[in-house]
Amino acid sequence: MKSKLLFVGLLLSMTAMADNLAKYVDPRIGTGDHGHVFVGANVPFGMVNAGPTQIEQGWDWCSGYHESGKQIIGFAQMHLSGTGCGDLGDISLMPAYGDLELSRKGLASNYRHETEVMIPGYYSVLLDRFSIQAEVTATARVALYRFTYPKGSNNARIIIDLDNTVGDDTREARAIQIDDYTLMGYRRSAGWASDQRVFFCIRFSHPMHYWLSWLSLPPARQTRLSI
Repeated sequence: MKSKLLFVGLLLSMTAMADNLAKYVDPRIGTGDHGHVFVGANVPFGMVNAGPTQIEQGWDWCSGYHESGKQIIGFAQMHLSGTGCGDLGDISLMPAYGDLELSRKGLASNYRHETEVMIPGYYSVLLDRFSIQAEVTATARVALYRFTYPKGSNNARIIIDLDNTVGDDTREARAIQIDDYTLMGYRRSAGWASDQRVFFCIRFSHPMHYWLSWLSLPPARQTRLSI
């Protein structure tokens, strides 16, 4: 009986130690130089690596983020980490308000490192252009976002960007409104993976009062930026 109690006590101690070790993790390690490390929210062996994608492109942006980057164009659900080749950046969300150009440059917002919070499983940043606080966390299967808009902001919107990604080319995509709170769709692309297909379902906490689809590629390819 004593040996069993000792074994159970050892397991409890190891579990508590594992929980406490997370506070020593520095998610910024590898985001500079040529580290190519992903920044955002995920869990071990999870389905999503959700976090910011920067407007800058090139070898140092294989994960979609580098510490030298100045602008964010959205928060995508899939990113690579530590690779030497860029890909993914699928299904990007970008909070905004007012009129803006639906292009890579038109969506971009400056940010500052001092407003970023990076801890295991959580990321937040202030988008200076819109004064919107963006927060993201993740479970094993989904990403969860909270966007806090400034008081008095008119025409608040969330842009679902199925075109601008990290290093691939959109072949086909579509977003369909299911009800006042739900969008479903898919994106097919070619890049490091020659034929990648990602299906998604987005559920909002507030109803969508206005919905717009904008075709950025020929209709046959059905790539859409949806607001």
